[in-house]
Amino acid sequence: SILTNYLENGGGLVYGGGENTFGLTKIDSAHPINEYLPIASAKIEKQTLQLNSPATEHPIFKDIDVSVLPYSYYYQKPEFKEKLASEPKILLKLGEHPFIIEYAKKSGQRVMLVMALPFGDPAENEGKQIFYRWSEWKKLYANIVRYASYDL
Repeated sequence: SILTNYLENGGGLVYGGGENTFGLTKIDSAHPINEYLPIASAKIEKQTLQLNSPATEHPIFKDIDVSVLPYSYYYQKPEFKEKLASEPKILLKLGEHPFIIEYAKKSGQRVMLVMALPFGDPAENEGKQIFYRWSEWKKLYANIVRYASYDL
């Protein structure tokens, strides 16, 4: 109830995706947090894909070197809900799939979804650095949190 009250009053949220977040378990559509999330479901697939198409003008990419982007060995294929309050903004893609998403249930709100799945063996993907070992990952994630909290 504290988090819901915070969100109802315009607070920001960073929501990370994992195997049970949108894919393997049924989403609790009655849970109050669900109305702040634009995703109805997200199927998980194993495929090595590279991050791409960063929205470099967005504040989360401030001081982030995106000249060489890393990979992920699994991805989520989200299905967006119908009749959303606003259009979700895809700030970074993984292959053709959303990887970082910004959504606002109400004007000015900052809900950030990170659809990262830290699965897979880097040894099986030689030369394809996984995102969580990318030198810019911690700084990018910190920027996402700062942006959601109106500090960036």
